[in-house]
Amino acid sequence: MSFTMDWTVLREYLETPRLFVLLGGDRAAGIVVLPKQGAQDPADVDRFRAILDLNLKRL
Repeated sequence: MSFTMDWTVLREYLETPRLFVLLGGDRAAGIVVLPKQGAQDPADVDRFRAILDLNLKRL
């Protein structure tokens, strides 16, 4: 499945040992759950975390 959304739809995220959980902002109520096991390489998880830190507030 493929899904595209603008960063402004999201406000913040949290990280668990197995997941990234992105939380909706003022314009949209919603949750995006991304399992870390989907990454092909552990470095991909670090790169994704860096992208999230640039665009969203970490909880």
